[in-house]
Amino acid sequence: KVCAKKGMHLVLADNAWISSDEDNTPMENPYHHPLVNELVQKHGEQQVTALHTDVGKKGEIQSLHDTAFKKHGRVHYLFNNAGTGMPGVLSATDESMKRAFDINFWSVIHGMRIFVPTMELNEETSFIVNTASLAGISEACGLYGVTKHAVVAATEAVASELAWRESKIHVSVLCPSYVKS
Repeated sequence: KVCAKKGMHLVLADNAWISSDEDNTPMENPYHHPLVNELVQKHGEQQVTALHTDVGKKGEIQSLHDTAFKKHGRVHYLFNNAGTGMPGVLSATDESMKRAFDINFWSVIHGMRIFVPTMELNEETSFIVNTASLAGISEACGLYGVTKHAVVAATEAVASELAWRESKIHVSVLCPSYVKS
C-alpha cells in the first residue's frame, strides 16, 4: 500500500490467493482478493498487476519477470518473500526437502538471477529485499532454518558481487520473527 501510495506500479504474485472468508478458499481470480481489489480501486488497473505464481518453479519466475517488464517497463524494487515450513532435516522426505529448497531458497536465487540483468538497465538505483526470517540467523530451526540460512548467505554473496561491479542495484536481507501478514 505504501509503494502504491508513492505512485509505484505493483506486480503482486502469490501461488494461492486465498479469500479472506473464514473458509480460506483459494481464489481463481487474484483481482477478487480484497487487497488487490482495494489497490486497483485506489490506483487503477494500469498500476496494479496480480498473478498466480509458484515461485518454486523457475519458469513461473521467468513469466513473472516477463509480465512485469512488458506491462510496466521497468522494475526498481524486487521483494523475494516466500516461505514454507517443513519438518526437521532428518525427518523430511526427499520430496519435502526439494520443495522446501525450491520455495525458500531457489526462488530467491532465481528471482535475483532473472531480474538483475534487466534491473541493471535502469539508470536509477534499484533494490532487492530478500526475506529470510529470524530462522536465517537462529539455530535449531529445522529444514526451514537451513533454507533460510542459505538465503542470508546468498544475499550477502550477491550484495558483495553487485558492489564489486559497482552496480546500481542494492540487495539486503530481512530477518523478521512472527508477524501478522
